[in-house]
Amino acid sequence: RLDDNQNQVRNLFERTLTLKLTAKKGKSLLKKWLEYEKAHGDAKSQNAVLAKAKQFVDEIARKNQADDQDEDDE
Repeated sequence: RLDDNQNQVRNLFERTLTLKLTAKKGKSLLKKWLEYEKAHGDAKSQNAVLAKAKQFVDEIARKNQADDQDEDDE
C-alpha cells in the first residue's frame, strides 16, 4: 500500500509539472519533489527529478529566447 501511495504522489508531481507554471512556481515544485524523493526514494528517482528540472529549465530558456527574438522582430 505504501508503494501505491508513493506512486500516486509521483504521478501528482508529474501531472502538476505539465501545467503552465511560472519559473518560480516550477522551481518550487521541483524542489519539493526532490525533497520528497530524498526522503522516500532512491538515487534513481532523485536523478529522474533532476533530469525533469533540467528539462524544465531548458524549456524556460527556449521560451525566453523565442520571446526575445519576437521583440527584436517588432
